[in-house]
Amino acid sequence: MAQAIAYLDDIKPYKTTWRVQVRVLHTWKTFTTKFGETFDMVLSDVKGKKIHASVKREHLNRFEKLMVPGEWKAIENFGLTYATGQFKATDHRYKMGFMAQTRVVRMDPLSDSYYLSLTPFNDVLTGGLNQNYLIDIVGQIVNVGEMERFSDWLLAVGDGRVSEPNDGEVLIDIPEDLLIKDVNDPIEAIIKAVYGELDLLQPNNDPKFFQERAILCPRNSDVNTINDIMLEKLNGEAITYLSADDINPQDGASLNNPVFTPDFLNSIKL
Repeated sequence: MAQAIAYLDDIKPYKTTWRVQVRVLHTWKTFTTKFGETFDMVLSDVKGKKIHASVKREHLNRFEKLMVPGEWKAIENFGLTYATGQFKATDHRYKMGFMAQTRVVRMDPLSDSYYLSLTPFNDVLTGGLNQNYLIDIVGQIVNVGEMERFSDWLLAVGDGRVSEPNDGEVLIDIPEDLLIKDVNDPIEAIIKAVYGELDLLQPNNDPKFFQERAILCPRNSDVNTINDIMLEKLNGEAITYLSADDINPQDGASLNNPVFTPDFLNSIKL
């Protein structure tokens, strides 16, 4: 007599002869010092209940090619253990483990659903999620190649790898897309490129707009110049926040020198 099909909500560790019908949602490989290389999956039944499944190294060759993302499988004879560890792939209480007796058969789809439990991206930004669980998000990747090239160029400049070999001094060619050309006032042009027309900033009360924008300067004097220009364009009272500057604790002589007060440190302009 064939084993009855169970839903993932109903399976428990007291036996290994369970039979389930699931869709393979995700697969990946993991390496740990305790178990070596393992093949891991997230599986979902037709009700959308998900479970983390794992294949140990000794069974990799048998099951890795069978468990293809998007395909439906009938799986029977597997072990169940409590889902422990710092990170969990699903909220299921148990984790499925493939064994030598496990049998996997491809089957016709029961549903076209991808069984995504999409998390609002705002919940990701606010940091209110349980960081011990993997989540599903949908987004759009834009210009990864350009970002990667820019990151590589920026690191090369910082590491002194531009125009090697060099003696520490070298002319750096700034990429064309980073240049603001044909302007009469460079500072005004930079501000406009980052924040838009300053006359339109006053009614903008969206904190995110300002959190996503910044002008970086090599010198504090440049920072003060740009701040003064920005503040002149905006209505309201200006508030000054001083940084918490401290002497290097390893510099004992300066640390105990009464001349280096916080007011003095805050007055230094590089």
